[in-house]
Amino acid sequence: MFGLLLALVMATGCASQANTGAGNHASNLRPDLAMPAPGKSKVVFLRPGHFAWAVHFGVHDGERLVGRSSSSTYFAYECDPGHHVFSASMDNLAFLNADLLPDRIYYVRVKAVWGVNIAAVKMFALYPGSADFNWTEIPKTLAKMAPEKVTDKAVQHDAEGSKAYMERLKKYQDEAQNGGTILPEYGQTTSLFSP
Repeated sequence: MFGLLLALVMATGCASQANTGAGNHASNLRPDLAMPAPGKSKVVFLRPGHFAWAVHFGVHDGERLVGRSSSSTYFAYECDPGHHVFSASMDNLAFLNADLLPDRIYYVRVKAVWGVNIAAVKMFALYPGSADFNWTEIPKTLAKMAPEKVTDKAVQHDAEGSKAYMERLKKYQDEAQNGGTILPEYGQTTSLFSP
């Protein structure tokens, strides 16, 4: 009886471990990390690490809140190709000017850093050869991260304060503070999680 119970517990443990994504392609478990729909672009924002774990950065595409970046999470944003301005703020405001090609997937690292009063934010485009993060580690890093979702209620609430946010973004862009770029060629034609 004890042997049967032990075998059952071990089988259950093995089955639940198989569902965590260990050893599986993440796109099988996380369709949001697959390539975008035909003619669309996708940007995956990831925030590895636990620094400033209690701080959550809202990420915008222009005036619209498109995701929330929390410690050890990621989110994928599918959009039309073309020019976009992605931004996030806290003690500062960071932005990326992006020129996205269709049928491509892009990766961005959101990073919490020391700020004056509270944590500040930086955003970096990730691509093969980028200096900020080892490109080959991205699949392993994303496999350990939880997806982050932004609710319609949060988007609506954020829109109420968008005028002040856009004024702040314009000031930072005019002064070229913390600005970065996502070049069209940074886009990948296959997902890092393609079988």
